[in-house]
Amino acid sequence: MAHQAGLSRLLLKTALGSLEYLQAIARVDGHVNSAPGWTQQAAVLNGASDLFAEIMTDKASHARTAFGHSELPLNAAVELVLIAVMKSEIH
Repeated sequence: MAHQAGLSRLLLKTALGSLEYLQAIARVDGHVNSAPGWTQQAAVLNGASDLFAEIMTDKASHARTAFGHSELPLNAAVELVLIAVMKSEIH
């Protein structure tokens, strides 16, 4: 599920026209729909982190935090919040 959520973050490419304007992914916060007592939220985020590393190699190193929630909007399994650093000059 985090892999799927990561794909939606790659809409940055569509919005920007190219990933060349992306300097780095700085932070990813993952909100995971979880049952009481389940503590593997960080493992769920591996799918998104792995996808970013595969597609953006040198730009994908990021800090991340995983949060467990009893419910997410629209009954989503995973919600990602991504902070990206853009290049200051675009040629």
